[in-house]
Amino acid sequence: MIFVTPDSPQRPVRETVLRDGKLLLMASPRMKSGFILISPEDGDPREASTIKGALMMGRSADLTSVKVDLLVTGAVAVDRTGRRLGKGTGYFDTQNLILVW
Repeated sequence: MIFVTPDSPQRPVRETVLRDGKLLLMASPRMKSGFILISPEDGDPREASTIKGALMMGRSADLTSVKVDLLVTGAVAVDRTGRRLGKGTGYFDTQNLILVW
């Protein structure tokens, strides 16, 4: 299972995850509806990889049974030690903590 943030620049990554036959986990926008699980069988990967498509085709994720193998997010910048600078809202940090807890 691969977690990809719901940001628009990551939509092609979400589509690739689904086209490769993997389960996609994403947070709902601003975490208003928790996490959404999308299966490759849920519909057209291009549509399912959009926020609207994920909300329509995906289902609420039961985080007690979720094992995430990879997390993907965007970054404004990354330093040489791997520290990431995001948009400053803290959503990815919060989502990461929820998923590893």
